[in-house]
Amino acid sequence: MKDDFFVGIYDPIDVRRNLLENSKELIKSLQSFDTLVKIRHQKTKLYKEMKDVMNELGLLITKLKSKLPKAHLRKAIEKNQPRRAMAARIGTELKSSSKEGFVSELKKLEQEMKNIEKEISSFRR
Repeated sequence: MKDDFFVGIYDPIDVRRNLLENSKELIKSLQSFDTLVKIRHQKTKLYKEMKDVMNELGLLITKLKSKLPKAHLRKAIEKNQPRRAMAARIGTELKSSSKEGFVSELKKLEQEMKNIEKEISSFRR
């Protein structure tokens, strides 16, 4: 036979309240953990779907490349852009300009830069 002993609780209502509050916090923690687990499952599912779509896109791109004719677009674009000649001309103009003419030269260069940007934007369309 075991010896029974009793422990006195001085404020049983306060102890019960603390236990219930802790149980309440534990339930909230478990609920938040459950939502976290659901989010993780949804995330892995979306990653898998994204991976499948990316693989399919890769296959479609390779099929498209094989169907399209071979073209050398980069060479054609490089021939149409007079960047290097203009840059060399601008460099020589800057070296030959004096301090008084610098402001007018700067305005000319800004205008030429705007023209170049317009040409580049027309290539992108």
